Amino acid sequence: AKEQAVARAAAAASIGPEVVYTEPGAMVCRMIDGSPLTSGSVQAACSGQDAGLLDALVSTFRQLHSMPAPPELVAETREPCWAPMAELMHGFELAEAAGYCRQSFM
Repeated sequence: AKEQAVARAAAAASIGPEVVYTEPGAMVCRMIDGSPLTSGSVQAACSGQDAGLLDALVSTFRQLHSMPAPPELVAETREPCWAPMAELMHGFELAEAAGYCRQSFM
């Protein structure tokens, strides 16, 4: 239910594919053109090798973080999950090493 709520919110904001069908444990989204985002492509963007991708990532994250959380997520008490935070901090380290600062992403 949480994944479906987030996918619907992303689709409504035009940063994710349309959710066509859901049921408990299953979700079908409309196929979109493009290629998967890999850790290598993000690292290349953060190291200055793909400024267009970096701009697109920053723009998408700004849009995502400006959206209200879906009610399905707000209603729950969530325990902290440190693995994604570690990945985020590593991304900041890569960006800073490439000459970007955190404030430029806000």
